[in-house]
Amino acid sequence: MKILKFLNHSSYLLENNDTILLQDPWFEGTAFNKGWALLYGGISNLEVINYLKDSRKRIFIWISHEHSDHLSIPFINELEKQHLKVNFFYQKTIDKRVIKYLIKKNFYVTEAKDGKRYPIGKDFTLTTLSHLGGDSLNYVDIEGIGILNINDCVIKTNTDAIKVLKRIPFSIDNIDILFTQFGYANWIGNEKEKQLRLDSALEKIDRILPQNKIFRPKSIIPFASFVYFSKKENYYLNLEQNGIAEVRNSKKLKNCQEKIHFMKPNQEIDLDQDFKTALKMNSAHAEEFWENKIHDLINYKLKTYKVKSKEINNIKTAAEEYFRKINTEAVFMPALFELFGIFGTKSLRVFIYDLHTAVSLSYLTGFRIIKYDKSEIFDLKIQSNELWYTLNKEFGWNTLFISGVFKINSSAINKLHSFFNWQSQIKNGFSYKNPKHTLLVISNFLYRKIKFQFS
Repeated sequence: MKILKFLNHSSYLLENNDTILLQDPWFEGTAFNKGWALLYGGISNLEVINYLKDSRKRIFIWISHEHSDHLSIPFINELEKQHLKVNFFYQKTIDKRVIKYLIKKNFYVTEAKDGKRYPIGKDFTLTTLSHLGGDSLNYVDIEGIGILNINDCVIKTNTDAIKVLKRIPFSIDNIDILFTQFGYANWIGNEKEKQLRLDSALEKIDRILPQNKIFRPKSIIPFASFVYFSKKENYYLNLEQNGIAEVRNSKKLKNCQEKIHFMKPNQEIDLDQDFKTALKMNSAHAEEFWENKIHDLINYKLKTYKVKSKEINNIKTAAEEYFRKINTEAVFMPALFELFGIFGTKSLRVFIYDLHTAVSLSYLTGFRIIKYDKSEIFDLKIQSNELWYTLNKEFGWNTLFISGVFKINSSAINKLHSFFNWQSQIKNGFSYKNPKHTLLVISNFLYRKIKFQFS
């Protein structure tokens, strides 16, 4: 036997007689500081874990990256509580933070080497490739059926797809199923900038075309987009999001519509049978299921979440620790860059609207409360808890940008990315403690900047 069972959002499992491989499990709760929620919440962590436990098979779990819609802490905690023996696969990273976390939870973890084919069961192998931005993808061969999962990986041109295939050190004879994302997954403009979101949604669908051309899958399953922006402040981002209809009505995808199929939660496909026909027959039910969820979303029937305000002293404390840590880890390069305006690095003027307070954030002068008038244009307008979270968490800006719970002067987005890029780099290992990696990052950064200026 060999089965494909779709679970939710980015998660599905593959199963044969002796092994189960579960991928990116997220079934309960929210992600990105309550900024995202699942379109469907009818599957529990315990339900999935009991399925794994009752199978009495070897259990492997593959995590693509540490975003909370892929690495779900509540699921990991429940797994630990149930004392289920599990082997995790995670890509090799500089900081090894995820691997250390899972080991601390007493799980066995394989640090997956790029392109290495790991046997996990009889005629069942798993191969991982790291990708840009800390993401990763995988190729699974389960008894001769090839399945490529690129989830959130940015593969939008023929060249991008060819590079992926070239990095796999063995020949892929077939890709029977391609799992790929179809919706945008971060802040795209302020509320009135509707066209930005329409363009971004279209670009996401356009990506499927080169993926289909180069990977040549027999079937394509769009997934990793069954979520919604779940706060009052970011709910508007849902209105231009891709749904089933946008994929089905795409003129660009006209020639590959016959191989595009959707799956719904807990739907199983028997890979021993004519699974291409089974996927086609079941897709209509799955599409109806998701369309009903999207209808509720567009009509504001889904739950929205709030976070409590933080006092200004809490934000000040978080900011002071943030600047101390960033400057120390990066040997005061952030302050130096800001002092001389290198690559446009500047301090930020931020309005905390629930506290009616304006502050300045600077690697040179730190955190300061500043005077303002109502007509002033700020780099960032934000709720107090969101700002505190951004400064207090190692992945704060990344979380904030994905959740989109803020308003900005649109011309300031690059300024914000530059300001918080230090946080992202340090999270990924940029530090005086890792001199080789740090020098490589600096040299690559300078090369790109110089190349851009003279191109």
